[in-house]
Amino acid sequence: MKVTVLFPNVATGGQVSHVCFSLYEPFPAESEVHIHCHSLERGFRSPVARPAVPPALNALAWRLERARPFLHGRTVGRFVRDAAGRGGVALLWPGAVVEAARALRARGCRVVMEMINCHQATARRILEDAFRRAGLPAEHGIAEASAARESDVYALADAIFSPSPMTRLSLLENGVPEEKILDTAFGWSPEHNRRLLAGVPKAEAFTVISAGTVCVRKGAHLLAAAWRDAGLRDGRLLFAGAVTEDFAGERAGLLAGGGIECLGHRADLPELLGAAHVFAFPTLEEGRAV
Repeated sequence: MKVTVLFPNVATGGQVSHVCFSLYEPFPAESEVHIHCHSLERGFRSPVARPAVPPALNALAWRLERARPFLHGRTVGRFVRDAAGRGGVALLWPGAVVEAARALRARGCRVVMEMINCHQATARRILEDAFRRAGLPAEHGIAEASAARESDVYALADAIFSPSPMTRLSLLENGVPEEKILDTAFGWSPEHNRRLLAGVPKAEAFTVISAGTVCVRKGAHLLAAAWRDAGLRDGRLLFAGAVTEDFAGERAGLLAGGGIECLGHRADLPELLGAAHVFAFPTLEEGRAV
């Protein structure tokens, strides 16, 4: 059975693209896996990748994309033609447009949706409440129209992979039939995290670390408030990740407190995680980590 995958983004070999490629690369040879993506970052290659733009043209492609968007459409178009021509199963990752699902259904293709987080309509509801509680305008970026388009994709799909109980509940909340939902779980790769397992010495001071974009969605302000309430002496709370506009200017006070440090994006994340005593991930709508 041939497998054709749409990963509508640049594949870096890390983060979500690592999950995507690590899932499908090991499939049996007869599956003839093709993963369609915008492009491949320098240093990452895969025999199953089908980039819309050669890696050597990455810089040019992104300059053109800013002037007149075309890359997403090129990726989706190539994916639809390939999936329809090869048959088998077409797998859509989040960010896929409803037009791709419609085109595949019209050609008689089986369509499966891969989930990462919750349904956007559920995420929107949760984040509206979170911003309100924080006394901030709702700047979550999820439009009602976007959530509606996501629902259209799920209505067209034959099946939907749900990687967590919270994701499953969000699908049911938004009218997805239970028989369409296939429960799964993302694994943890020792090889991918070999530096984390290399016996990094623990920090002398009690250290809590949160890794990921520092934003309301990931509950950074709630973790900082809990840290202040705990009143721990000689401890550290580290935020490893880019700080968004959620906490710009006067809002930076939401992350302030004794022992709290915002480190920004870090390439040495495995070492930081290994040295910490606790990993805290108070995300509000991404599902469950395990």
